[in-house]
Amino acid sequence: MPRVDTLDRILRASGARLAIIPTTRTGVLEVSTEIRRALVDGDRRRAFRAWLALNDSLAAEPAVNRVVLTAFPPEPTGDELYDAALAALVEYRLLEASAPLPSWVEGAPPLRESRLLTGSPYVTEAELGTVPPSFARRGVLIDEISLQSV
Repeated sequence: MPRVDTLDRILRASGARLAIIPTTRTGVLEVSTEIRRALVDGDRRRAFRAWLALNDSLAAEPAVNRVVLTAFPPEPTGDELYDAALAALVEYRLLEASAPLPSWVEGAPPLRESRLLTGSPYVTEAELGTVPPSFARRGVLIDEISLQSV
């Protein structure tokens, strides 16, 4: 097992650095993998809960940690709604903290047709209040009140 200084030298030689951030929360890359697994299992509620947990994590972090947790692009989830929703969420939470957006967010394509993102099959589009601009621009319909952490 390499020592930390050895690992640091190897990473620097490849143009990277080893860094530690003061959080135990998962980032968008890990959450995208979790969402993909849930969708493969046919569990859309679990996928939504994973997405919502990312929302709560980002909301609880200071700006610098939000940037770090979202710097690495997500893996495709296998569902264009969740791919767009991840980009919308990251934009929403980083702009809220006046933090810079990672380049992958700008390049994330919007949905061809707007779709409702919810963990419940009983919520309808008619029940939406305000859809935040980061979501509306990408065609992801979610009520802003759903983004409030509990």
